Amino acid sequence: EVKKGDLNVDGEINIRDVIFGLKVLAHLEDVSVSVNVDMRAVLYVFQEVLK
Repeated sequence: EVKKGDLNVDGEINIRDVIFGLKVLAHLEDVSVSVNVDMRAVLYVFQEVLK
């Protein structure tokens, strides 16, 4: 089970990874980052973290 403390510690890294991922996606697609892309990137990062 994930504890509150673990989420707090991992949160900073996750946010940086998500922002970096969104910048990469936006650059590759050469378009503004949409809400759909935001959600896919966030879900992907958390799936990787929680493996």
